[in-house]
Amino acid sequence: MGRRNLPSRRGVVWTVILLLFLAFEIYLRYPWLSLVIPGTILMWYGLLAQDRVENAVRKRRRSALN
Repeated sequence: MGRRNLPSRRGVVWTVILLLFLAFEIYLRYPWLSLVIPGTILMWYGLLAQDRVENAVRKRRRSALN
């Protein structure tokens, strides 16, 4: 699965930001906390995923489809 390394600068920054956001929501006892936790995990994964250009697949010639 294409992912960036967690110890990269981008990974550390986004992890800290989302952990602070999650801690703040838990501290406030946000009423929709059951939706905030999975949403935060999905945001974290999306922010650390590789760029779309790196995941791109080369276009195949028409003859390669048969």
